[in-house]
Amino acid sequence: ILSDSTTLRILTYPELSFSTLDLLSIDALLFDIQLTGTVDDPGLSMLQVATSLALRYDLELIITDRPPMSVSDGFEGPWHPGFELPYRHGMTNGELAIYFGNHFFPGLRLSVIPLKQWQRIFSSADADYYQTPVDSVIFHPSHGKNIVERNILRTTNLWVHNDPEQLWFGSPSADPYFIKAKLSDIDPAFGKIQIKSVQTDSITFSVLSLDPVQLTPFYKISAALRLLLILYPDRITLNFKELQFNTGSPDYGLLLHEQRPLNHIMNYWNPEYREFESRRNNVLIYAIKE
Repeated sequence: ILSDSTTLRILTYPELSFSTLDLLSIDALLFDIQLTGTVDDPGLSMLQVATSLALRYDLELIITDRPPMSVSDGFEGPWHPGFELPYRHGMTNGELAIYFGNHFFPGLRLSVIPLKQWQRIFSSADADYYQTPVDSVIFHPSHGKNIVERNILRTTNLWVHNDPEQLWFGSPSADPYFIKAKLSDIDPAFGKIQIKSVQTDSITFSVLSLDPVQLTPFYKISAALRLLLILYPDRITLNFKELQFNTGSPDYGLLLHEQRPLNHIMNYWNPEYREFESRRNNVLIYAIKE
């Protein structure tokens, strides 16, 4: 309830500007930003900064809770040591604030305005974790090579040129059915890959849609990347800087580059996962709806 003497100052992302005097003259911070549920969301850093400022200046931090845009019952992906979170963490804004308060900022004065009639939905392996368009193009030619960058972690589609003179990575064996068959050798679930043709004003290409594959997105894209790096080492390069910047982990790109077995990549962060799951279970506000 706001009184007539209450003053609200609204700061809209990304145009944020305030001074120490501003913080000394207020009673509380209100955080109301939609987060994606992944560590490469700029809003996540803003939430961590808000918790730090609230503790430092003895302010109450008020969170208007929102669910993550990605699936909210599980977690996966490279480990971010700065946030102490996996790439996809599956927590709401309020749960994240509690997590940061418990782990980084003990003594934080925190209030969470909960979601009404919202429950986690249990997602089986065939759930759509990321709603990505069919024409997602994730390999961008540059200086004769195709660079794998940060958006790889959110995309579940690959593309192949149909033009025989510009066939994918210049190899006659690099057709979509060949890639599908090779991925199916890794895991039979890849047999559900859909191959579609997409035409634009300047190019025609085939899309290997991994969306129907009944595996988690991190497993799917890691398998596809590992195969492509093995098949076409002279035509694909990883942008290690971008991958590390967005995941917080220098290891993911190196594991792919070193052609580690897929199960090794999938189990690489298990010790961190176990500790995170224990912490996460202590801060979850909402039950999972089976």
